Amino acid sequence: MLLDQVTEPQIRAVQMVTAATMAAFVGAAFAGKWAAKIRMTAAILYIAAALGFVVWFAI
Repeated sequence: MLLDQVTEPQIRAVQMVTAATMAAFVGAAFAGKWAAKIRMTAAILYIAAALGFVVWFAI
Protein backbone atom coordinates (compact mmCIF):
# COMPACT_ATOMS: atom_id res chain seq x y z
CA MET A 1 0.00 0.00 0.00
CA LEU A 2 2.99 2.29 0.35
CA LEU A 3 3.09 3.01 -3.37
CA ASP A 4 -0.68 3.20 -3.92
CA GLN A 5 -2.42 6.45 -4.71
CA VAL A 6 -3.77 8.47 -1.83
CA THR A 7 -7.54 8.63 -1.93
CA GLU A 8 -9.64 11.75 -1.53
CA PRO A 9 -10.99 10.76 1.94
CA GLN A 10 -7.42 10.28 3.12
CA ILE A 11 -6.43 13.71 1.83
CA ARG A 12 -9.48 15.27 3.52
CA ALA A 13 -8.57 13.62 6.84
CA VAL A 14 -5.06 15.03 6.72
CA GLN A 15 -6.38 18.47 5.75
CA MET A 16 -8.79 18.46 8.71
CA VAL A 17 -6.02 17.52 11.16
CA THR A 18 -3.80 20.27 9.74
CA ALA A 19 -6.59 22.85 9.88
CA ALA A 20 -7.45 21.94 13.47
CA THR A 21 -3.80 22.30 14.46
CA MET A 22 -3.56 25.71 12.80
CA ALA A 23 -6.75 26.82 14.54
CA ALA A 24 -5.32 25.71 17.89
CA PHE A 25 -2.14 27.70 17.27
CA VAL A 26 -4.06 30.83 16.29
CA GLY A 27 -6.65 30.42 19.05
CA ALA A 28 -3.96 29.91 21.68
CA ALA A 29 -3.17 33.61 21.48
CA PHE A 30 -6.43 34.27 23.33
CA ALA A 31 -5.52 31.91 26.17
CA GLY A 32 -3.02 34.23 27.85
CA LYS A 33 -0.52 32.39 30.02
CA TRP A 34 -1.79 28.99 28.78
CA ALA A 35 -0.87 29.76 25.15
CA ALA A 36 2.51 28.01 25.23
CA LYS A 37 1.04 24.85 26.76
CA ILE A 38 -1.81 24.78 24.24
CA ARG A 39 0.63 25.21 21.34
CA MET A 40 2.93 22.50 22.67
CA THR A 41 0.01 20.10 23.13
CA ALA A 42 -1.26 20.87 19.62
CA ALA A 43 2.20 20.27 18.15
CA ILE A 44 2.59 16.95 19.98
CA LEU A 45 -0.85 15.78 18.88
CA TYR A 46 -0.17 16.85 15.30
CA ILE A 47 3.11 14.92 15.20
CA ALA A 48 1.40 11.87 16.70
CA ALA A 49 -1.38 12.10 14.10
CA ALA A 50 1.15 12.50 11.28
CA LEU A 51 3.03 9.41 12.44
CA GLY A 52 -0.27 7.56 12.73
CA PHE A 53 -1.18 8.46 9.16
CA VAL A 54 2.21 7.30 7.91
CA VAL A 55 1.85 3.97 9.70
CA TRP A 56 -1.77 3.56 8.57
CA PHE A 57 -0.99 4.33 4.92
CA ALA A 58 2.11 2.14 4.92
CA ILE A 59 0.22 -1.00 5.93
